[in-house]
Amino acid sequence: MELELLEPPALNHSVVEPVVPSRTLEHRNLRRDDFWSAIPAYSATRADEFHTHTFQARRSVTNVRQLRETLQDLVPDQHSSLLRLLSRHGAGRGRFADVAPDGTEY
Repeated sequence: MELELLEPPALNHSVVEPVVPSRTLEHRNLRRDDFWSAIPAYSATRADEFHTHTFQARRSVTNVRQLRETLQDLVPDQHSSLLRLLSRHGAGRGRFADVAPDGTEY
């Protein structure tokens, strides 16, 4: 008895890739420069150190005091009211990202 090798039938339909507007993919265009060097607290940080998870964990800003120390003179005095607002509305108690600049809580 001789076996015959059967080829699967060719597919006649094509797979249509969805058209995704380019603006929805902008988050994938990551910066490749040393953008963190403009932040006073990180200005002397090397790229190989900045990109480690240990650096990110150690230097995460979680309250207004740390934000002031990190940004230093990058935040002009006219924005100090924003920092006070953040302090009053829960920033530093694990809710730093829950307050919008206008004071709206999420």
